[in-house]
Amino acid sequence: MDLLFLTPRSSLFDPFYPITMLTHIRALEVLPQLKVYFDGLEELRKSELEWTVFHIGMFMDYFATPALKSYLKPHIAALDLENKVAAIPGDGKVPVTLIYSFDMARFVVASLDLEHWEEESRVVGDEITWNEFLVLAEEARGEYSFTTFIRYLSTGLAN
Repeated sequence: MDLLFLTPRSSLFDPFYPITMLTHIRALEVLPQLKVYFDGLEELRKSELEWTVFHIGMFMDYFATPALKSYLKPHIAALDLENKVAAIPGDGKVPVTLIYSFDMARFVVASLDLEHWEEESRVVGDEITWNEFLVLAEEARGEYSFTTFIRYLSTGLAN
């Protein structure tokens, strides 16, 4: 948030482009930690900065390091390939968008040449369901013995 208050005083941050992995989250009561994120967006709307939020899905780097060159730190989300554990949200049939961080960087650099930025920028990556991803992970490892947990969400809270 402090960065938002510094940006109008510096040409280094014009245009300003926060990157987000959030998509269509409306209920702060489910994820109250997002209040700072949404407060930041409100401050951007009040500012005179030209800005956009990049909606990217998830970085595929998290699932392919160290085989895939990446500067991102390891992060486990839904599939822990090393320990052969999957915690698939919902029924596993909803697509998730994955993008390689180097492709994202190229997209951000190219977007600097746009004449105007919309408030939201959508980045199209590879779409796959968690169930499909699990099958690919098992095939890549040559092992079909992932321990799988599927959590169904109905009211936004785990049952």
